[in-house]
Amino acid sequence: VTNEADAITELYHQYWNILRDNGSEGYLGDVTAYDKYDELFEHLFGNELTDAQNRIAALNSSLTDASEYDMSFDQLAVWKATNVSSASGQISELEYRIQEKVNTNRPVFESILSPGIVAKLYPDTPIIGGAGNTGSAEAANIQTLVSGSAIILNSAGGLGQTGDRVTIDMSGGVVALEDDEKAVLSQATGNDVVATDYVFYVYTGTAGDISQFDIDYNDGNWTEVRSLDATVDGFTSVNNGDYVQIDQDGVPVLYQYTGTGASIELSQESFDDADAPWQRVSVTSVAPASVLNLASGDLVMQLSSVTIQLWDDLNLQGDINLTAEAGQGVAIEHSGALSVDRIVGASWVRLNVQGDLIDSGQHNTAALGDGGFRVQVAESAKLSVDTVGSVDIWQVEGNVSIAGNNTTIGDLYLDDVAAT
Repeated sequence: VTNEADAITELYHQYWNILRDNGSEGYLGDVTAYDKYDELFEHLFGNELTDAQNRIAALNSSLTDASEYDMSFDQLAVWKATNVSSASGQISELEYRIQEKVNTNRPVFESILSPGIVAKLYPDTPIIGGAGNTGSAEAANIQTLVSGSAIILNSAGGLGQTGDRVTIDMSGGVVALEDDEKAVLSQATGNDVVATDYVFYVYTGTAGDISQFDIDYNDGNWTEVRSLDATVDGFTSVNNGDYVQIDQDGVPVLYQYTGTGASIELSQESFDDADAPWQRVSVTSVAPASVLNLASGDLVMQLSSVTIQLWDDLNLQGDINLTAEAGQGVAIEHSGALSVDRIVGASWVRLNVQGDLIDSGQHNTAALGDGGFRVQVAESAKLSVDTVGSVDIWQVEGNVSIAGNNTTIGDLYLDDVAAT
């Protein structure tokens, strides 16, 4: 709701600061006649572009040349100050809108999916905050009953290991999964996703809101999109209107051919070039418990299957301060909050913690950040974070010895970061 209010406020300020040039541009009934009209939308395309143009046009038509624009407009403040009637009596419009969102999205709040895997599997879907990561059913490998115990783990090999790959049919959504499949997904983060398979559909029905629970791709309102393979070597016959699916950072993206029929070497195409005869197609992800606002001709992306590879980690329990060093990888799970003195892994390092992950501040690698969790991730590796909560991470530059090798720590490279 706050994001919605911010978007409306931003729209007003874009209108006044850019389109009306802080008042120096007089009112025009035709919104497209403003000198800086195109400047507002140069970064948008497809449905996003159309939606933004419609909203700015509606705002312009609601004003007149005699209107006095309020530079301090704040939609959130307006909603806080405006009372509306509800089943429980008079409440602010802000409270009313929040309750509506909660009721609409309750199944997502109660989802077994973590924020990171929602972001990974359903691109461009707002992360509302499913529970996810509920912890494994394994008994603790190491347990302490003494508060503040120091646990020190050293291994010439690894601490924990990767598990088997599991492919899950997601075509029926989360509610259709077997209990063992739900258990795998509840443990998974975005970084556990090995492979995905999606199917694209064009909606041909009546415009309006459609619940994910009500979607039936065999009811006559959907047409499956067939796309060309952009990875195939050699030339492919391409006709106007054909689709090509490519992979961008693990996410499938559709492009539609706008040129005349030709034989094209798709593996060598630069689809985003300004003069390329390709247009990126706006697509909506069919996320669990989502409500889609669709018009005839809109495209949706349905997750068909996902392959997950979980980790067979060491399970800890109790109030501990952990030090761990391994010649290979480190995979550790803790059932509560975990305080870390130092963890060093020569390969991957994976920490799955059900409570807070805390930097104890006992290791003198560098000066402490204000409550942040310090890391030293080599440039050859990437950091992934998946949490229901906030993230405060500090990369500490310098030289460090890892498995006997001197490693220079500089820039921090991110893979996936998801937080509610």
